[in-house]
Amino acid sequence: IQVLKSEGNKAFKLGDFESALKCYDSALSVHPSHVQILSNRAICYIRLNRYEDALADAERATQQDPAWSKGWARRAEAFRKLGNLSEAAQSIRKALDIEPNNADYTNFLKTIKSEQDGRFDFPEAMKRFTFIGSDGPNLVVLLHGLGDTCENFAEFGRKLKLPHTSLLSLHAPFPLFPYDFLPDDEGRGSWFSSFEADGSIISPRDDDTRRINGLMESVRIVRACLERGCWASTNSRVWSREHTFVLGFSQGGIVAVELGLQVLMGGVIAMSSCQLEEWRCVGEQCATTPMLITHGLHDKRVPLEHARALFERLKGRLGAAHRAHDQVTWGQYSKGHTTPRSAQGDTILPASRA
Repeated sequence: IQVLKSEGNKAFKLGDFESALKCYDSALSVHPSHVQILSNRAICYIRLNRYEDALADAERATQQDPAWSKGWARRAEAFRKLGNLSEAAQSIRKALDIEPNNADYTNFLKTIKSEQDGRFDFPEAMKRFTFIGSDGPNLVVLLHGLGDTCENFAEFGRKLKLPHTSLLSLHAPFPLFPYDFLPDDEGRGSWFSSFEADGSIISPRDDDTRRINGLMESVRIVRACLERGCWASTNSRVWSREHTFVLGFSQGGIVAVELGLQVLMGGVIAMSSCQLEEWRCVGEQCATTPMLITHGLHDKRVPLEHARALFERLKGRLGAAHRAHDQVTWGQYSKGHTTPRSAQGDTILPASRA
């Protein structure tokens, strides 16, 4: 059984959910009440969009061992996918009763509460997000970096303590391939492909469109979230475009800049980010969204000189309207490839305080 479980976990990690499912099926045919394998098969079913089957396995796991927290967590995930947020919240609370210090469970409960408090009309590809509401007119959309989660990045936004501002932290729509969702993980996101199948970094080439295609799909999804869920007059809560700001870190910053070139908004801030080498600008057709692109003096992941060169290339390819009003500016801080401290956050987010 342990060999089958290990093989299933390995296949799951590589994103081969069908093979993982076969391994878990074989293991459960020998030991039908093994709660760990039931929990693993439940999350496998979720990744395969078989939510009813996932719920059935989660129910069996919690019945076999009510003290197994992951069984309740899988039950919560299945109910959430099925649209039953009330049962999802109750299930994850039971998991927290067993493991009160589990950060993943705490963040998942926050996500469910956000969805209960503000049901946004988002596309199916964007069902994971964290919303922190405010009575003020401003909305800051947060786009996390590669391998992070919307819940973690929402905590960064919360620490900025922006007055009169709601926060909407969106989760990247693609898995962190090939280091895909582990059976005991809530999932780390990617806005576009970054890795080859062997785990090496994709080298940019003009004839390789994988990164650009993923970027444009992410921009399309985020734009749909804003147009359908935040700006549409038919919603119960509406923000204006001029009071909408997008703040992205690293890979999320690349999405934020491209979005700002497509849609006129209040402003964009990209931190520790640079344009893709294979990126091509649309020139005079660009929206004139004000943008601040910042970088760390000690960034070892994306060297300052490289980021600055791509920034200058971006400015050189923008339309006359951008150049005339100097709408895209550069800032650098004494930091590495990290989000800024709150004091720096105050400096780079002046527009959202209007």
